[in-house]
Amino acid sequence: MSNVSFRLATSADAPSLVRLMTNLSKHIETVEKPDDDPSIRPVPAVDLEQRLAMAAADAGGQFQALVVEIEDVICGAVFFTLTYDAIMGETCALVRHIYVEEVVRRQKVGSHLMIQVAQLAKEQGWARLEWQVERLDLEARVFFDKLSDDSFRLHRLNYALDRPHIEVLAALLEN
Repeated sequence: MSNVSFRLATSADAPSLVRLMTNLSKHIETVEKPDDDPSIRPVPAVDLEQRLAMAAADAGGQFQALVVEIEDVICGAVFFTLTYDAIMGETCALVRHIYVEEVVRRQKVGSHLMIQVAQLAKEQGWARLEWQVERLDLEARVFFDKLSDDSFRLHRLNYALDRPHIEVLAALLEN
């Protein structure tokens, strides 16, 4: 690959990131079958572009992504957020999604993105990189198993509440 570069995304990258996220959503639909869970719905692209631009780290928000550009075109990204581990007393990064366009897959672009995130973590002094993988996403599991011998940390369970369920739990306070 020639003319490959990696950098943190900015608010100006919102249109390209929406394209990647739209393609990622399509991929997730084939793996996770979101029809089974009505809370998993992609945001319309126009709204998402505005949200990303406002939430980007360079605009003072919390959204972070590391992008890969080939020939000056963004063709992949790692989307992550910073967290704080109270037990360790240190900042960690939670990788939420990684996506590489189909046309550049199997060229180690995804591996290089994760290496770049690890380099960023090292430079920033983050104590840990974490990620989750859907059990049914076998392609992603094979990819991540190559990066970590304990990708799934089988001794831990990951829980999450999406917006509708957050509202249900929050409503318990009112009762």
